Amino acid sequence: MNQGAVWQDPDEESAIPVFHEDAVRICTSLNKRFEIVFVNDGSTDNTLKVIKNLAKQDNRIHLISFSRNFGKEAAIFAGLQAAQGDYIVTLDVDGQDPPSLIPDMLEAVASGEYDCAGTRRVNRIGEPPVRSSFARRFYAVMKKNHRNRDSGWRTGFRVDEQEISRGYFGIT
Repeated sequence: MNQGAVWQDPDEESAIPVFHEDAVRICTSLNKRFEIVFVNDGSTDNTLKVIKNLAKQDNRIHLISFSRNFGKEAAIFAGLQAAQGDYIVTLDVDGQDPPSLIPDMLEAVASGEYDCAGTRRVNRIGEPPVRSSFARRFYAVMKKNHRNRDSGWRTGFRVDEQEISRGYFGIT
C-alpha cells in the first residue's frame, strides 16, 4: 500500500514544520511508503521557502506552487493530479485537521468496506459568506459525482482510494 497526501497551505509558514513532523511520524508508524504533496496556494509569507527547505531534507515531499491564491478547491485539484498513492489523504496544515486521525481513516478505507472516509465540519460560523458559498458549491459537485450520493465530498479532510479521488475530476 502506498499513500499520497495532499496539503494546501496559504500563509502557513509557522504551521508547516510542526505539521510535517506530525505527519511524518504518523505515516512512518504505518510502515507504508508515503509521499507528501504540498500545494502552496499563492502564499505571501515565507511558506514557499519553508516547504522548499523541508523538501531538501525529505525526498517524499513534492511541491506545487501557485502564482497567486486560487482557493482551496483549485489546490485540492492540483494536489490530486500530482498524488501517486493508492490512498490519498487531503487536509490542511493549519491544525484544523489533526493528522492523528489518518490511521483510523486509512484503516476504514483499506478494509474494503468503504471507498472513502472523512471528517465533517458541523458549522461554518465565523466564515465569510463568499467562502461558505464556494465551499457549498464545490462539495455539491463532489457529491453529485460520487458513486455513493449519501456520503459525497463534504470535507477537505478525507481519505479516498486513488481511483475515487482522481475520478471526481476525471483525472487519469
